[in-house]
Amino acid sequence: MKKELDAQLAEAKIKVAVEAEIKAKAEFVLKLFKSKYLNEETKWLEDLTEYQYDQIFKKLIEDASLEEIKKIIGD
Repeated sequence: MKKELDAQLAEAKIKVAVEAEIKAKAEFVLKLFKSKYLNEETKWLEDLTEYQYDQIFKKLIEDASLEEIKKIIGD
């Protein structure tokens, strides 16, 4: 019983850590996006996958166009 609870606790901690990492990445990408596209709507940048945030980050540092960036999520 204790081993099972310990395993569940460890799994929950990993899940929380992963979610926190994705949230931090999302916030960073959003800040970078806002610094480059001051007047653009950012609602479409919410609730993306970690992979999408990584791809958007790469496009932002490459100074890609807004259209190229939006293609990542199919918008």
